[in-house]
Amino acid sequence: MQDRLDLSREVQRKSLHILTSIIPLAYYFYEAVTREQIIVLCVFLTSGFLFVDLLRFFSGVIRSYFFRIFSRLLRHPEFNRNLTGATYLFIGLSLAVILFPREVAVPAMLFITLADPFAALAGKTVPLKIIGTKSVGGFVAFFLVATVCVLVVTEFGLPGVVVAFIAAVVEFMPLKLNDNVTIPLVAGYSFLLSQMI
Repeated sequence: MQDRLDLSREVQRKSLHILTSIIPLAYYFYEAVTREQIIVLCVFLTSGFLFVDLLRFFSGVIRSYFFRIFSRLLRHPEFNRNLTGATYLFIGLSLAVILFPREVAVPAMLFITLADPFAALAGKTVPLKIIGTKSVGGFVAFFLVATVCVLVVTEFGLPGVVVAFIAAVVEFMPLKLNDNVTIPLVAGYSFLLSQMI
């Protein structure tokens, strides 16, 4: 049990993370997909993951089965009474789509479903320099992927690139709150602020 997984397990964990990009991409590309539908989907998934987390906290049997199935993908804190990264991910997605309009929610969601996992993988393969538990390689990867997301799915232009940089800084900082929650919130409000300037 460790906080930093080896590369093969990190790839497996982040592949599932990246797969959730289907949600913001569907929200962006299909006009028929409504905000209300995405909210229902994200809240439903959040509730499901949260329910399983709470079950394993209070049931030894559920905890045993949970660890038997998912232990390979868990980080050390997740073996204790901490929510899994997946639960935090869906909390972040839910907050993004509830709090922000589509043009802001989509890039904010992609920051945590694409930029964040690529940062983790780059941190493993091209660390450059480790500062605390984060790597400069991961920071650069997050910023580059987030910038591509901004340029492809938004019309924010340069202000959007600045938001991508701010989000990369947030991901890099050793904050106590899970970055699956902090990144979409900071990015979303930064996008809104950039529209007002």
